[in-house]
Amino acid sequence: MSKFFFFVIFLLYLFPLGKTRGQSTDIDSLKSVASIVGKDAVNLSYEGLDYQALEKFQEYLDLRKKIYSDDGYYWGSGYSNIGVMHKNLGQLDLALENFQLAEKSYLLRDNPYLGRFGDLYVNIGNVYRAKLDYTNAMNYFEKALNVFLNQDEIDPINISNVYYSIAEVNYLRKNYNEAIQILTQNIGSSDIENKIYYNEL
Repeated sequence: MSKFFFFVIFLLYLFPLGKTRGQSTDIDSLKSVASIVGKDAVNLSYEGLDYQALEKFQEYLDLRKKIYSDDGYYWGSGYSNIGVMHKNLGQLDLALENFQLAEKSYLLRDNPYLGRFGDLYVNIGNVYRAKLDYTNAMNYFEKALNVFLNQDEIDPINISNVYYSIAEVNYLRKNYNEAIQILTQNIGSSDIENKIYYNEL
């Protein structure tokens, strides 16, 4: 059995930019449109309408590029959302391409929010797992785990999710003892849904 964790990383709050009055008006208008488009995209993705959501997330990214034309950091959430949609549609190479663009965007900050990288690395690991590339899948799940373990605010559910993914890859590689050991050590910290998956694996 398999379980994938998809994190739709979506920033609806857009920070103000220092522009002239006319430019600020244009930017404010674009922000309003981007907010509406982004909400539409998220709603479509929740409804499982991935093709339509993909189009909306692409429109959202295009708006972000206009709003933040001089700061590619803010493009990262758009690329990440597009990557999730491509993954859901089975377009794995396009998913990887967009996740990698998201990572490059986030790295434009000297001190970026670590949680974004944790979610991103889980997504990349899921893509490699779907491609049956268990070596790269494991590498990215371990990178995600390292991020989640070193955040200022530790989220035990995120950590439990990644441990499950690591255990699952070990199971698929027939490292049964290691998979069982990881599951046994972490089942207590998982939520109800993950306890079901832990027991099934």
